[in-house]
Amino acid sequence: MDIPGQQSEQLDTPNLTEASRHQADQQRQTERAEAEERQEVAMRVTTRVAGVSFERRQETLTSLKLNSIEVCPEPANPHDPNALAVWAVTEAGERVQVGYVPRKVAAEIAPHVQGVRRIPGEIVGWQGGEDGLYLGLTITFQYDDGGTNA
Repeated sequence: MDIPGQQSEQLDTPNLTEASRHQADQQRQTERAEAEERQEVAMRVTTRVAGVSFERRQETLTSLKLNSIEVCPEPANPHDPNALAVWAVTEAGERVQVGYVPRKVAAEIAPHVQGVRRIPGEIVGWQGGEDGLYLGLTITFQYDDGGTNA
């Protein structure tokens, strides 16, 4: 009710509500953007191991009972700074090198695992070996790509 001689103060509630909604939307967008920056995306890689026929590695593959593998970046490798060595872990807990992640695959992964010492993985397949030699190994492992492939 208006009183003569006084101005009535009416709050513009639709505008306040709209401003509140806008502010809440902005807050949600900011929180979402921050969460996306922190998001870690795990990438799973399955690949054959390269270099299993070098440095007496065939003997290692045929003589040891292997439990799991570890992929270890080798940024100081003189042949390839993207090199990712594959180390097998035996039942006795001994670590022996069995090869490398293939060069092209390693080149894609290496930038995402800088500063990582070991990436655990597992053996998912064996190839060849009918004559007891020329065994091949297929492995799988997972790494965090920092959200760049999201």
